[in-house]
Amino acid sequence: MSTKDIIELKFEEVLLNSNNPSKIEMMTKAVNLILDSAKSSPSTSISLFFHYKSTYLDKFGVKKNDLVLDFLNKLEQRLEIPFNSSLPSSVVNDFIIFKKNHLLILNMLIGIIIYIHIKKLFQIDRIALLFTMNFLILCIVGFYQKYTQQWSDDYLEILGIWDAPEPRYYFSTFTYKNHWSAFAIMMLSFTFFILFKLKKEIKFDYLKSKKLFFYIFVLIIGSSTVLYSGSRSGTILLIIFILFNSILVLKENFNLNIKKFLFPAIFIPVIILIMYLFVQDKKWKEMISNTESQIKNLSNGKAPLRWFFWKDSVKIIQDKPVWGHGYLSFSSVYPKFQSYEVRHERSLGLENAHKEYIPLVAHAHNDLLEHIVEWGLVGVFLIFLPFIFIITTGIYPTSSHSLHILSFGCLIFIVYCAVDFPSRTPACLANFSALLAMTQKYRVLRKKIPGRI
Repeated sequence: MSTKDIIELKFEEVLLNSNNPSKIEMMTKAVNLILDSAKSSPSTSISLFFHYKSTYLDKFGVKKNDLVLDFLNKLEQRLEIPFNSSLPSSVVNDFIIFKKNHLLILNMLIGIIIYIHIKKLFQIDRIALLFTMNFLILCIVGFYQKYTQQWSDDYLEILGIWDAPEPRYYFSTFTYKNHWSAFAIMMLSFTFFILFKLKKEIKFDYLKSKKLFFYIFVLIIGSSTVLYSGSRSGTILLIIFILFNSILVLKENFNLNIKKFLFPAIFIPVIILIMYLFVQDKKWKEMISNTESQIKNLSNGKAPLRWFFWKDSVKIIQDKPVWGHGYLSFSSVYPKFQSYEVRHERSLGLENAHKEYIPLVAHAHNDLLEHIVEWGLVGVFLIFLPFIFIITTGIYPTSSHSLHILSFGCLIFIVYCAVDFPSRTPACLANFSALLAMTQKYRVLRKKIPGRI
């Protein structure tokens, strides 16, 4: 949208003839914001246009001879880009969309490079160790910030360098708790992988292995960060993940002896202390409060906001199911299909906001649906579904517990993508790419060595 469009559609004349101060104030503000945004981010300007059009309809309804609504409809027609329905399209006629592909391409290249350069199984062990050490450092950073930093309006929460969009929900160097949880569970896959192999090497002489103590320490600390981040979905998936991997680790050559009972007893006091401190923490109280609130809302027939995101996303998919709306198009087209319930719920947040903002929705909180919105069914079937097939080959029919552990970490990330948008965080996507590459390389190399675990 440009100033030329506004002039040709006689915007000022439309406002003068509307004779409604509320409409004049709202549309003047809307047009100015849209024009300013169009200079730097055309996709955001489209999002703003549909947001204000929907808000206008909520407030004033559909009436005959509404000059402002006629203006908005004509302007929407000008925003439409001619396209062939049998070919992929883009939400905006702007080359910057293609430039933003670089993060997706780089993250995919990470996995490809790791896969190509790994020649021996011991290289996988070393890379897993590198990821585990990096994870431990980030865990320490997270706890340090939690217990030493005090949030204020002028403080950059993440290491004093970056500003967290929502200070309540960041952990370590991640701006969102759920994305930290997705990252942490993948890193715990590497930890369990090393732990399982180490258990084989020491032949159950647990008390003599300092390395075993260290990796179990990483496992306990890393798992606790998911709890202290306040992520409920992360906590549920973490429990499933730990149960699955613990069964794999413990059932191998299981036999009863005093050392097997003595060894876990060493860590029980540490775990009890961590859990005691957690239930005293405000994050636990917040998680309980949010859960009780959602249960109460469900009993009263009020669905979670995320449900409406998913429902609206299905409507967008139905609009262009084959090729989708184009890469990074979700935030632009979503306001056009947005449910009234979402606009109403998000507008309530404005009442207590320290400064005014426009409650736009950037993601579907479901990466799988968002990818279909942007890539279409063709793109998802050709690009994303093969990943799921590859992951399942690492769980079944193989008998390797080490491969099970790595593959299950990949699968948990895919499941997380069905309830949130962790793949939109570069660190999560890069680590998933690396984990998947190492999983498949391990499967290939293991076949060359008979009897390998």
